[in-house]
Amino acid sequence: MERKNAAQAKDLIAREETIRGLQRRVKTLEAIGGPGRVQLLYPTARIEIDSKSRGYDQDGQPGDDGVVVYLRPYDADGDVVKAAGIIHVQVLDLAAAPTQQLVAEKRWSPEESRKAWYGRLMTNHYTLRLPWGDKGPPRHSSVTLRVVFHDVITGEMFEAQKLVSITLPPTPSGV
Repeated sequence: MERKNAAQAKDLIAREETIRGLQRRVKTLEAIGGPGRVQLLYPTARIEIDSKSRGYDQDGQPGDDGVVVYLRPYDADGDVVKAAGIIHVQVLDLAAAPTQQLVAEKRWSPEESRKAWYGRLMTNHYTLRLPWGDKGPPRHSSVTLRVVFHDVITGEMFEAQKLVSITLPPTPSGV
């Protein structure tokens, strides 16, 4: 019985220490910004599709095999930030018939987008590759990239679009 009481007393002391520690953390967090402290994390303020985004050739055959999108999230100060988010990319051929405009589409989870981050001297961006897929390449050499970025910290959604040129495969003669 004595052992049981001693163990319970020890457990009670440990719980009280935990509670005091948590209370100290709450006071510290309240002192450094209260509910508005999320803004201190440099959240995303806008996104931009880099001008180097384009078609890419993977197989060495004439014509691009898909597009590569270089995406940069920026904070309110205009600095590139490695922001956690869900990224949704669409490749659209707006010169095609409405039912045929969606050429390729892909979504990256926060875990997948983290792996797509490229941060080196003088460049920081997400590198996102989208192959044409089963539908094949678009019919026109200009496609629109549409990117939607959902910031997981703030829940905000950001959108960017950019027109890029691609290299189409040669068309068979007589077509």
